[in-house]
Amino acid sequence: MAKFNIGDLVKSKAGGPKMVVDQVFEWPGDETRYHCIWWVGNKRHREQFAHGGLETWKDDAG
Repeated sequence: MAKFNIGDLVKSKAGGPKMVVDQVFEWPGDETRYHCIWWVGNKRHREQFAHGGLETWKDDAG
């Protein structure tokens, strides 16, 4: 079962920028994977992450 949904704000457990979950992939007997997007300046980045490699983004300002 997916831990995150499309549109959720997340970050890598290893650290890094705020990302948005763009797609969720679930296969029976396999770990859920997430495609996430984020921006650095005007450049959009997209990468796939394993279920266990992400955590919910927490804004330190509030």
